[in-house]
Amino acid sequence: MKRIRDWVCLGAGLMDAGTGVMLVVAPLFTYRLMGLSIEGVDSAFTRFIGAFVFSVGGLYLFAFREAVAGRRQSWNALWLATAWIRLWVGVVTLGLISAGGLEFAWISVPVSDLALAVYQWSSRERKDWGNDVY
Repeated sequence: MKRIRDWVCLGAGLMDAGTGVMLVVAPLFTYRLMGLSIEGVDSAFTRFIGAFVFSVGGLYLFAFREAVAGRRQSWNALWLATAWIRLWVGVVTLGLISAGGLEFAWISVPVSDLALAVYQWSSRERKDWGNDVY
């Protein structure tokens, strides 16, 4: 764990896994913690979103395990996959906020997702791209 990005990977994994579990177990409480309105919240749909958020966190934690084990190629693939997910979640969420479909309190989601996507893309490993055998 010599690199900052390994710590970012662990932090993002814990953040998403923890948020995902909370959205599944206590969706309304989690919304309140996030400063979001609970009026009209569909708990079943929020739990579904929580499963997705937890899964992304799990991918980060799996990538962290690969980094610790020195398996940089599989780490890099997971790093890019989670960056892709972050990019689209950030873009869609920002679009929904801009269009009035989500309240402004959601702004932490696109800010954190887009910042992580940019960081992840810029810190990916590029060595020997295209030389892999699949």
